[in-house]
Amino acid sequence: MRASFFTWGWPLVALGVVSVVALTLVGVRVAQAQTSDAVVWEGPGTVSAHTYVHTSMANVAAGPEHLLLVDNLYVTLRTKTGATVATSDLVQFFGDVAGDQAASYDRAIYDPASERFFVVAAGRSFFTGEAQCGDPATCPYDSFLAVSRTSTPRSLGAADWYFYALPDTELREAGTVAPVTTFAAFYTIGVTKDAVVLSSLMYDFVDFPRASMRLRALAKADLISGQPVLDWNDVILDADWPPAAAVSDGTGDSVYLVGNYLDRSCDLQLWELRDPLTVPRVTSHRISAAGACSTSGLPVEPDGLLVSVVRPQSFFLNQPALRDRRLWGAYTIAEPTDPDQRARVRWFELDLSSGAGSARVVQDGRVADESWNFIPAIAVDDERNMALVFTRSSAVEYASAYVAFRRADDPPGTLRAPMLLEAGKAAWGHDRFGYYMGAAADPVDGTVWVNGLYVEAFKTWGTRLAQLDLRRLEPAVAGSFSPAPTRVGVNFVVWSGGSIDEALGSLPGSAALWVLLDGRFLGYRATAPAFANAAFLAKFPGAVVPPGAVIVVVDR
Repeated sequence: MRASFFTWGWPLVALGVVSVVALTLVGVRVAQAQTSDAVVWEGPGTVSAHTYVHTSMANVAAGPEHLLLVDNLYVTLRTKTGATVATSDLVQFFGDVAGDQAASYDRAIYDPASERFFVVAAGRSFFTGEAQCGDPATCPYDSFLAVSRTSTPRSLGAADWYFYALPDTELREAGTVAPVTTFAAFYTIGVTKDAVVLSSLMYDFVDFPRASMRLRALAKADLISGQPVLDWNDVILDADWPPAAAVSDGTGDSVYLVGNYLDRSCDLQLWELRDPLTVPRVTSHRISAAGACSTSGLPVEPDGLLVSVVRPQSFFLNQPALRDRRLWGAYTIAEPTDPDQRARVRWFELDLSSGAGSARVVQDGRVADESWNFIPAIAVDDERNMALVFTRSSAVEYASAYVAFRRADDPPGTLRAPMLLEAGKAAWGHDRFGYYMGAAADPVDGTVWVNGLYVEAFKTWGTRLAQLDLRRLEPAVAGSFSPAPTRVGVNFVVWSGGSIDEALGSLPGSAALWVLLDGRFLGYRATAPAFANAAFLAKFPGAVVPPGAVIVVVDR
């Protein structure tokens, strides 16, 4: 069955200390999924250059008519069919409230209850490589917050957005205001019916890298009406590892956060924040889970014949999803029993129907194979179908974006076979690859959006965005040869359609093939690195060959 699966993306070039975005419109069929023809865009030309390399944070928020994309460098507003409405440098987006500060660690969500987009970013009074300023009086550190005036902003300017700067060097706790020497990073955003809660890791710029975890609760009514923010409540958490606030429908009374422990267990730490605008009450609960999970000391990932390495930066949870009293999350782990300590994606579902104190794990799964899989994002539709987007790399595969999913009636803890969203095209060649990707439920049509991260070129990361209808999407069935190759040597066969990878892997020998196309042969070998198959994959993305193609199989 065919399904809605629209994709587009853009690469970010990071050469030395200059970052440039380059973008073009193309159309392809998405690899390894039974899909409609996909629309892929890579945007309108070169945008600008920047003075230091930004690690990717590919985030997406879906509203009724628009998508809001933030990637630690740019903010882009697009229609759901791919048209660019507006794009802006992150600092320019926050405009006058940013002043002379840099901006990074951005995060965006759409709140269905208030029908508003929220974007948060960390202000910074220094750039990477420069001395950190220890005087907040002369070097401010702020959290920037932008709130759309409607559900359908038509621009990224003040006509459609309210902008705020909230000092990170003030701690407003229990009715008191105290100066602190901290700056924020790694935001997540939680919402209740009355409050917007910004969760962030707070680094001490005097005693770096000492850090704490802060929740900042603001009145939603003031934010969506553009009122000045004169007060808020801060809460400091005693967390073993930074928890992440769950995205919800914005109608509840509590914000839930979930994190992991550093004791090599797979137990989860669940936090509940109640009454965030009055007298905040925070409770913490340890949720037992089987197995052993390590989230520190992960080795670098092989990347394309070991030409380079990929170092995923994020081992804590990305933004979880809360739907119908079920909380879903995903993050990168290593399993101590694995001698190679390969990065795995762990995903889970918690049942909160009896309250946070009685929460329990009802599903606990892995994306685990011979490759390295890392920095996942998770989204759940209104029927409890779930999608994961993540990056995969190995000694024979450059860092590539993949999607895996499950439907609500699938066996617990299982996923459908991962599907290639965008193949990596080169070795990464840099020490840091990405912090997180993005995934979001569409508030209108029941689909989900995923924003995957891959290597576009040497020292160049790219993102690929896809809309998935999980109610109808099916993984591709491996194609087959007709007739099947019967002997070692040369076989002429007719292809039945689909992806050739699994079919090649089923042959008894070490197989390669050539497809006869317009009087020419295009060669492919399943175990070869991506660059060796570049011409073939350019014509047949994801090794998906149409039915009826004449193929020469050489099996030895």
